[in-house]
Amino acid sequence: MDKVWSIELFKDTITQYAAPQIHNSDQKSQYTSTQYIDVLRNHKIQISLDGKGSALDNIYIERFWKSSTYEKIYLNPPNGGFDLYQMVNEYT
Repeated sequence: MDKVWSIELFKDTITQYAAPQIHNSDQKSQYTSTQYIDVLRNHKIQISLDGKGSALDNIYIERFWKSSTYEKIYLNPPNGGFDLYQMVNEYT
């Protein structure tokens, strides 16, 4: 996932779905490059970059979903959305 690919993908997405009001991304080089930022500014999109360490913000919910998936859902596949909802409630 390099800068050129990211820019082209974002431009294609804007063409197909319109420009968002805010664009949130992490601080990887493809998202902080001058060319990528220019695309955002040209479309008057507000820029929001995650801070350092923000990947750890959701570590607890990620762990919950991984555990519940492997310990409950894969062992007892749900029969529809309501069944899945009940299984997740039972797991918590």
